[in-house]
Amino acid sequence: VGTAITNIVINARKAVDKSLAAEAENLPILSTSVGYGVYMAVSSNLRYRIVAGVIEQRILEPLLHKHKLILSALCFAVRTGNTYLGSLLLDTVNLASILAHGLSDEGMSSWTRKQGLTILEQMSPVA
Repeated sequence: VGTAITNIVINARKAVDKSLAAEAENLPILSTSVGYGVYMAVSSNLRYRIVAGVIEQRILEPLLHKHKLILSALCFAVRTGNTYLGSLLLDTVNLASILAHGLSDEGMSSWTRKQGLTILEQMSPVA
């Protein structure tokens, strides 16, 4: 749904701003949806279960059950760290997609290609 809405907005902007037509490309709905669905099903779900079930319920609660404020603060910190880790993993998924399709793939949007080059430049060692 989100990718379809993005494509609608891109096409509306192309209709208004003709100079954007060459730069903005529609996103492939099926492959994007499958990719993010797999990411959410595997990575996000697994990370949440580890945080809520193992770290919070099995480790933090038994240790800090009498100190609710500290427990809440630590749970907040762990969940915030989990969200940050998720964003890093999503960058990794995007990079893997870029590397799998190649930076010169015609089906890849110019924005994705630029992002891939930026990520690769950040990863390369400075000489």
